[in-house]
Amino acid sequence: MIFLFTDGEEVGLLGARAFVEEHPWARDVGFVFNFEARGTSGPSIMFETSDNNGWLIRNFAQAASHPVANSLSYEIYKRLPNNTDFTIFHRAGYAGLNFAFINRLAYYHTKLDSVENADRGSLQHQGDYVLEMVRHFGNATSEDSKASNLVYFDLLGWVLIRYGQSLANSLLVLACILVASNWGLGLRQKRIRVGDCLLGLI
Repeated sequence: MIFLFTDGEEVGLLGARAFVEEHPWARDVGFVFNFEARGTSGPSIMFETSDNNGWLIRNFAQAASHPVANSLSYEIYKRLPNNTDFTIFHRAGYAGLNFAFINRLAYYHTKLDSVENADRGSLQHQGDYVLEMVRHFGNATSEDSKASNLVYFDLLGWVLIRYGQSLANSLLVLACILVASNWGLGLRQKRIRVGDCLLGLI
């Protein structure tokens, strides 16, 4: 188990890059769990995974006592021009998860971004994740970690719901059928107008 504290993140992820490219221990790393903050409070959100995350998500769900995560957050995040230390590990092919709390964003990178303003509950949530990930993944091997991506979301931090893309596609088709049926019924009974339907799409 390696606890890696990096510097130079804001000027090019220099610390993480140096470890991956130059340190001999990097060859022995099986999983990477990165803990970030973009604010000073809020729940710690697991917002990014490595590729082919099915095995990781199933095991994260088993390990985390209070999981806060959803696959939509990563789809949004990867379209933003943001990087973290995890970016270096992700590009290098390591399996892992990325966590951060993001409330009080106005404090971020200001004089209020201080230890005194760091929410103790947020830090505790991060600490719980660290302990749970180490205990659960400590005996796993990275050879086990590749499986098709899952759709996932938490229920109030109690449990992580997850399912495969085929079920997600089926649910999407079912939702479209239900919406179309509802529109058809409403139009026939003249309870709604075509304009209402189009407005609903917006």
